[in-house]
Amino acid sequence: MNTPATLLLAVLPLVAGWVVHVRWLRRCLNTARRDPLTGLVTRDGFTRRANALLKDPRAVVVLADVDKFKQINDHFGHTAGVYC
Repeated sequence: MNTPATLLLAVLPLVAGWVVHVRWLRRCLNTARRDPLTGLVTRDGFTRRANALLKDPRAVVVLADVDKFKQINDHFGHTAGVYC
């Protein structure tokens, strides 16, 4: 074999492993930034997204604080709180 083909065959498994690792890491980060029950982003995920959006001067971010939300979840269950 010539040198470029040998080099390609030697590097290909390393590149493939790196690609698989990057995809796995992205999945892990996405899972860590989302609430497993609702699928909504966590505070960290919200903050990152809001900071990215606020770089656009036309952007508006609305944050709602729902009173007694914990009591709704505790009384009716967390799935009911998702739909309030």
